[in-house]
Amino acid sequence: MLRTGKGRSFTVSAWVALSRVPSFFATAVSQDAGDVSGFYLQYSAAENRWAFARPGLRALSFTVPKPDVWTHLVGVYEGARNQLLLYVDGVQEAGINDSNPVAAQGPLLIGRATTAGTPADWFPGSIKQVQVFQRALTAAQVKALL
Repeated sequence: MLRTGKGRSFTVSAWVALSRVPSFFATAVSQDAGDVSGFYLQYSAAENRWAFARPGLRALSFTVPKPDVWTHLVGVYEGARNQLLLYVDGVQEAGINDSNPVAAQGPLLIGRATTAGTPADWFPGSIKQVQVFQRALTAAQVKALL
């Protein structure tokens, strides 16, 4: 079980391929936390970018997703620094302060998230090799996952 929340570092990674670019959020990996998901590794339609997020906060990629292209996404939460970091294909593309992380102890959700306790943000495409770590991986460790 992955534990998230204040001071709890973690890393989540997955290979993803959208079958089409959706007009809505599309979540590859999240964690159940009651009313919402504790985090989201996802496609964000509002910006047409990959994101590592929690409710109301997104670290956004520079990379623009394309259909049928396998992409390696890694979200790192550095608890000591209160940072959400997003890596795309082994390169850190985003980082944002997150001083109020959502504590989640529920199951991982693959291919969707939850909102108001119900499934949401279905991922149109494929997801493989999901990995989670109860620590913040370094840039070199993220690169080694490729």
